[in-house]
Amino acid sequence: MTSKQYTSFFRSILLASAVYMMFESIYHFSGIRLSGTEKVWPESAIIFIRLFMWLWASASFFLALVLFFSYRYFEHAKPLLKLLLFPSFLHVGVLLWLSLTPYASILPLPNLYFWTPLYSWGLRGEALAVLIGGSFIVYGMHKKYL
Repeated sequence: MTSKQYTSFFRSILLASAVYMMFESIYHFSGIRLSGTEKVWPESAIIFIRLFMWLWASASFFLALVLFFSYRYFEHAKPLLKLLLFPSFLHVGVLLWLSLTPYASILPLPNLYFWTPLYSWGLRGEALAVLIGGSFIVYGMHKKYL
């Protein structure tokens, strides 16, 4: 793979990641995840979880902006991408740990035992995507493209 092919492919990964994170931000800001819980959960629990959903939505939006500007200004973003390599691999470990640990043992609250059946697989898929992106950065550093 030439430097030009690497840059083109990696920029497309950055753009796709930015779009994904933007949709994730919209999903969390919308509150769809909490639909139906108003009848079961106490109001204090709903307010508490909304706070964390909005925090995650805001972090997702920030990451979408960082990914988009890394796509747009790729040459200037190379040092940042190298810097984010270690935290991305750490994030992979956290995602895998969460996907393999029963939810009730992480947060033993009776009203939070509900776990979406495919959520663990979604976490593993996200971990795989981050691992592939991080490996691509390592490849670019090895080939001196980054």
